[in-house]
This record gives sequence, C-alpha cells and structure tokens, in this order.
Amino acid sequence: MSRRDLQTGSGRAARLLSSTPMKGKRRRLALWIGVSILLLGGCVALLRPAPPEPLGQYIHEDGNYEVGCSSCEMGAGTWRVRAPWIKRDGNVCQWIRSDSKQNSNTNQIERGQVKPGESAKVTVRKGEWLTTMNCGQWERIAR
Repeated sequence: MSRRDLQTGSGRAARLLSSTPMKGKRRRLALWIGVSILLLGGCVALLRPAPPEPLGQYIHEDGNYEVGCSSCEMGAGTWRVRAPWIKRDGNVCQWIRSDSKQNSNTNQIERGQVKPGESAKVTVRKGEWLTTMNCGQWERIAR
C-alpha cells in the first residue's frame, strides 16, 4: 500500500473500511491508524527486553564477587547459603555485602555469620560486592 493510497482512501485497506459509515478526514485517520498498527505490530517483538539471568546460579568457592555486571559470576537478587558443616580450622561461614571490592568498615553494607546447620539469605544489588568465607555453596533463589 502506498502513501498515496492512504491519503486518497483507495487500496485494500480502504475497501475493508468502506463498510463503516465514516467520511473524509475521519475515514483517512481511521485508515492511517489501522495501517500503522499493522505495520508496527510486527516490530513489537524487536522491543522485548533480553531474557533475565537464570535463577539456577551457584557460587561454589570462597571469594569476593562483583554483582550484576555482564561478566560477573553473581547476578543481582537473593542468594541462600546453608552451612551444614564447619571447616577443619573451626571457622564458621561469614559473608560481607559491600559497595566496593575493598572491604572496610566504611563501605560495608551488611555482614553476617552462619553457624553449622543453619542457613542465611542475602539480597545483593547490581554494583555491590559479596565476600564469602568458609561458606561452601551459595544458590540464587530470587531476582
């Protein structure tokens, strides 16, 4: 369908709308809106956001993890750890949530310990860091 067809009200779309009791400008406006919806409808699929990160993420080792970057091992959301055992040296699971890679009292947001047989949940956001020590496996349970 050409632009001229839309302006003059001729063409297939105009024939489809000819049964409606519209005249002049109203008819052309309705035709223009209908064609726009048809043309843009196919583009809606291109506007969908990228799929979210999978929930089945795991952290298996102690470390200092950046949250939410494209190459990060840890996605933003709520993570759970279960501490069913104590390491041989007697240390309990400890974690620190901070706003930078370097852990200090000034940049710590939250910290905690998990005793043997207990579990803990920590919610981290993009741009934060989570340091985990003697904890074993962390599992992402929510976004």
